[in-house]
Amino acid sequence: MSTANIIYSIGVILLILVLVTWITNLFQVFAESRRYKAAGKTPLIGKNVVTVTAAAIAEFLIVWLFIWGYLHFGLNPDDPVKVAILFLFPFFIRNAGAYLAAWAVWAAFLHFEKKKKINEIKKDQEEALK
Repeated sequence: MSTANIIYSIGVILLILVLVTWITNLFQVFAESRRYKAAGKTPLIGKNVVTVTAAAIAEFLIVWLFIWGYLHFGLNPDDPVKVAILFLFPFFIRNAGAYLAAWAVWAAFLHFEKKKKINEIKKDQEEALK
């Protein structure tokens, strides 16, 4: 098997893992939403779907970047240990990327909610002073 085929195989396996993770996370979001609705609470379905999707996109980009780097720099996985390292390194780094993407999405959500609340308070203050 050629070097490029090994690296492409690693990439396909990692991308399939990203896809499966995304799908299972979406199922989890909708299952959790049903439980919240049954308990009479309001689930944040839209925000959770955006968060899960942003994390999946970050994972995809990290895996793609590693595979591109492996091919671009001509890494030669000529023994099983190198193949394992070429697989495991992006496998673990993608989790960090997913976490950072989810954190960034929620930071943006909170920023917009804070601005909205500040504007509501200012509007209430102006109406109270009239």
